Amino acid sequence: GGLHRIFKTAIRQPDPHGEQPHVLPLGRAPLLKREGGKVNAVSNQGGVAAQRMLRELEHALASRERVSLALSGGSTPGPAYARLAELSRASLPWQRVDLYFADERLVPETDSHSNLGLVRAQLLTRLGTRQPRLVPLEREQADEERTAADYERELPARLDLVVLGVGEDGHT
Repeated sequence: GGLHRIFKTAIRQPDPHGEQPHVLPLGRAPLLKREGGKVNAVSNQGGVAAQRMLRELEHALASRERVSLALSGGSTPGPAYARLAELSRASLPWQRVDLYFADERLVPETDSHSNLGLVRAQLLTRLGTRQPRLVPLEREQADEERTAADYERELPARLDLVVLGVGEDGHT
């Protein structure tokens, strides 16, 4: 559908510096980490993902005044967003981050399936006064294709970090 094409377009945009956005998939399968020649499963996915997101954001902020972050919803990213808020609340200049959505459903923010609702509950409410610039999907339109096209125009030429939730069946 129209909403899925949004970030396929944004990820393919050429970057003037030749950099590609960092895409961090979060899923139910264990994350793997190489340690001394062995590969071990990481059980603390939320904490590991939050640390990785924080590193990528800090790296991007070191070289640019503003950075873009695209988040997904679903059951897997929520704990990572909560941990990211804990790790970064005092140190990251969130006011320099533009926050977009990698996917979203056309439901009210209060609906349990709303990715905006999840991000607000797990990340934004935990950041205190250091808030990113939030760019939510317009929910007033009934036409999914038009909503996607309108949101696509809101996207920057380049996304610095895209976080994708991966469901049990492998969908994003």
